[in-house]
Amino acid sequence: MMFGYQMSEYDKRVYEEELREFLPSRLTDCHTHIWKREFGGETPGKGCVSWTRMVAKDCTAEDLLQTYRDMLPGKTVTPVLMGQPEADLSKTNCYTREAARKYRLPALYCTDYAMPAEFLEKEVTEGGFAGLKPYLNRSPSYIPGNEVRIFDFLTPEHLRLADRRGWIVMLHIPRPMRLRDPLNLAQMMEIEESYPNVKLIIAHIGRAICAMMSFTFG
Repeated sequence: MMFGYQMSEYDKRVYEEELREFLPSRLTDCHTHIWKREFGGETPGKGCVSWTRMVAKDCTAEDLLQTYRDMLPGKTVTPVLMGQPEADLSKTNCYTREAARKYRLPALYCTDYAMPAEFLEKEVTEGGFAGLKPYLNRSPSYIPGNEVRIFDFLTPEHLRLADRRGWIVMLHIPRPMRLRDPLNLAQMMEIEESYPNVKLIIAHIGRAICAMMSFTFG
């Protein structure tokens, strides 16, 4: 059964008075995860959050599309689909591929640091994915969550492939200080300089720029 979103009367009033005319008729939601509980990942992995499973045990493509219809009536929303990094990757990527084909949506492939480039290239190109979704829990197990570096889970081998192919890479930056971490900044700049054809998206940038950074911007 699809859960969708039940708008309250207050929600409806705010949408009609403040959002319907303000928002464009076509929107892109560039970071959306879809999952089924049968794919595993009930226990959050290194660096993963648990609150999403409190919201919904499953979030299928149908759930997601129904939620857009409920929350944003009159708008056309195109999501960029991704699986769940803590789930069984073969299952979550397969489901994402099938959903993307069924609804003609763009999708990103969830990676593991140990995947050979040849395997990854075949999976992404044959599956019709637009690029990669690495995540810090898919790094060597001996590295503590707070010490994971970008290149521990988004490897140079994968970056060379993405650069050659001109793929999107949706990067969730690690480490407690996020954008204030000098190593994160250095490795982000290295990606920019060394892999210029990678279409790098820094995910959750609003969360990375938090209160402790407010002084930087006055």
